[in-house]
Formats: sequence, C-alpha cells, structure tokens
Amino acid sequence: MLCMAQPAFAQAGQGGTTEWTLIGPLAQVNVGTFTDISATYTMHYNSTTPVLGIGVAVLRNAQGQAVYYTEATTSLSYDQMGTMYFIINGAPAGSFTASVFVMDSAGVAVSNSSTVAVTV
Repeated sequence: MLCMAQPAFAQAGQGGTTEWTLIGPLAQVNVGTFTDISATYTMHYNSTTPVLGIGVAVLRNAQGQAVYYTEATTSLSYDQMGTMYFIINGAPAGSFTASVFVMDSAGVAVSNSSTVAVTV
C-alpha cells in the first residue's frame, strides 16, 4: 500500500523552502548495483548544530499516479554541501518523473521540489 502525505509547508522562522538549496540538477546514477537519484544540497539555515534533512523522492507514471517513493537522509551544518542518494531499484520497470524535496525532522519543507526523468 502506498500512502501519500500532503506537501509540507514551511513555517515562518524555520528558514523556509530555501533553507536547503539544490546544487546542480538531479541525476539518475548507478552506485554499485543500485540505481539511484542523486541530489546535492547546500544547507543555508544558520544553526550552530547540524540539521537533519529527510529527502523524499516520489516516482509518478505518465498518468501522474504515484507508483513508488523512497527516502534518504543527511545532516548538514551551515553552508555545508551533501549528496543524498535515493535508491529506486524497488520501483516497477518503466519510465517515470521523480519529484524530490527535503523536509526537516518536524515534517516542514526546507527545499523546493525538483523533478527528473528516470528509467528503471
């Protein structure tokens, strides 16, 4: 069963959806035996401690139906860059549009959503 949550909206004082900025385009990559979506972010929220980012990638078919989702996490300090790898090996075979965004541990969106075409 695939459950979908409503999009998280940034709250004032949380840094907003520009807290984590995507650096370059999303890309489908192979890491060992895994097929992944890679996403590199810079964290701009001025925090004295690392901030946990929970990335979500949702794959949609040509009809716009969500057919698979996966998560990746990383903790970044202020102005630090890090790459998340979303494993998509478990998705059904086919071509999809993947939407990727990052939220904090409270479920608040801290990045804008970006898309990439992928084939599994």
